[in-house]
Parts: sequence; C-alpha cells; structure tokens
Amino acid sequence: ILPEKLNLTEATQKKVMKATGLSEYHRKRILVFAGMDSDPLGASYNKIQSKISVGSGGFYGKGYLKGSQNLLGFLPKTVAPTDFIYSVIAEETGFVGSAAVVLLFGLLIGSVLHTALMATDTFGRMFCVGTASLLFVHVFVNIAMTVGLLPITGIPLPLLSYGGSFMVVIMSAPVIVQGIRIRSRGGSEDFEYIWKA
Repeated sequence: ILPEKLNLTEATQKKVMKATGLSEYHRKRILVFAGMDSDPLGASYNKIQSKISVGSGGFYGKGYLKGSQNLLGFLPKTVAPTDFIYSVIAEETGFVGSAAVVLLFGLLIGSVLHTALMATDTFGRMFCVGTASLLFVHVFVNIAMTVGLLPITGIPLPLLSYGGSFMVVIMSAPVIVQGIRIRSRGGSEDFEYIWKA
C-alpha cells in the first residue's frame, strides 16, 4: 500500500492508511505528484497529457482548433474544457497566447486591488481583496497543475473554464467590484439607492 522504501509490514501500512484517513485513490494521487509512481495509463495520464499539450504548443502554437492533444482525445474531452483549458490554450496559441492569458489575469487582479484602494468603506475594501485573492489562487493553482508543478486538484481557471456554480460566482464578483468602484467615485443617486437597499 505505502512505498516499499518505508519497510513496513502490510498490517502496519493498513493501520497508517486508516489513521491518516487516506484511501487508495488519495495515495495514488500523492505518489503520482511526488514522482514515486509512474503510471502513464492510469493515475498520471491526465498530468502527462497536459504537460505534452503545453509543451507541444511551442512559441506561437499550432493554431485555433489544431491542437492534436485536444482534438485526438489524448487530453480527455471530459477535462479539456474544464480543469485543463489552459493546456488547450497553450497548445493552440503557444507561449505567446498562454503568456497573454497570464498577463490579462494579472491586469484583472491588479484592477480589483486598485478598486480596493479606492473603496470608501470596509466592506468594499474587504470584498475586493477577497475577490482578488480568489482569482489569484485559482489562476495560480490551475496553471501550476496543468504544467506539472502542483498536483491535479480540479480547480477551474476563472472566466475560462466551463463550469456551473463556480462560473456564476466568478462572473458575479467582478460586477460587485465594479459597483464598489462606481460608488467610490461618487456614483449616481439611483446607484446609491440600490446599494443601500
């Protein structure tokens, strides 16, 4: 169950697994991330295909809808539009396009933090900082997992990944931030009425 390097009996290994609360699935995910379990057709398949997809894009990419990893199904259709959308973007647009995505996210996060500095009330400031933090963590973790720096966690890329409830939350947060920005600049009376209601 646990790596052979620990020299534990099978009974002790089962006790350790039960004490930590890890299942066999969790153990495999941890071993794949740590590089101790090479399973290219099993637990590490998505990770390997994602890294191939990102690397095969080169500097300018293969072109729109010409990414072989995505179109031929090596990067599974179930995860390509959600968790691994950055891999598809990197393959089709290359380094230039993927760097542009990172730059645009940086501009968005910087804009939200600038709104936090402009906010006149504590709620507005805290909401903006929370939104910027949410965006940064999701962008960082998603991109890091698609290039193999972090374990595959299933965190979507904001505003790009296909998703349900997360998409609703992440699309509504910038609207509220924009409202805070308007209010901090002395918005209209109609807006003040809506804000206080």
